[in-house]
This record gives sequence, C-alpha cells and structure tokens, in this order.
Amino acid sequence: SNGYRLVTIVKNGTLTTCAVNINATNASPTIINVSANMLLGNGDYFEVYVAQNSTTTLTLTNSYISIIQMK
Repeated sequence: SNGYRLVTIVKNGTLTTCAVNINATNASPTIINVSANMLLGNGDYFEVYVAQNSTTTLTLTNSYISIIQMK
C-alpha cells in the first residue's frame, strides 16, 4: 500500500533519538533500517515505535533488534 512508514526510537519514554520516515510503494515490501547511538546508564530504556498511514491494515513482519555495547 502507498503512504508513509515511520520507525521511531525513543529513550526513557521522552527523548526521540532517531526517526526514519519513508514513502512506500505498491511495488514491493517496505524495508527500513534504523540505527542510533545511545549512551545508556542503569535504569535507562528505549522503545521502538512503528506507524503507517495507508488506507489498509498492514502487518509488521521480520523485525530484528541488535544491541552492541562498546567500551
């Protein structure tokens, strides 16, 4: 379906650290790669939100997350 696809990463419920918004087409599935560098301390957390605005219901499939600690 046409429309936009949006992926947002939010730190501690309030700080948007990354947002990717792309226009989709009917030709193929939409693939979105998102990355963000975040300094996380004890008690910090992040959430990932997805949204779309086509006129039909869409299903999120094959979602993956990778977390790497750098020292």
